[in-house]
Amino acid sequence: MFEFWDWVGGRYSYDSAIGLSLMIAIGPDRFREMLDGFHQIDEHFRTAPIEENAPFLLGLLGIWYGNFHDA
Repeated sequence: MFEFWDWVGGRYSYDSAIGLSLMIAIGPDRFREMLDGFHQIDEHFRTAPIEENAPFLLGLLGIWYGNFHDA
């Protein structure tokens, strides 16, 4: 069992030391592919025009559903 701070959430921790068990399970090559995917979406978010920016648009949808549909 690895110990870590209680303020570290699991949702965004796959690419930290907490992801070691995941890397062992899927192997270092697949883990590297996952990290490459994280980098690709970071670059997409940073460079894509707003109208084509998936993270931005999904964020707007989250606000829309939360404010107008009580979701």
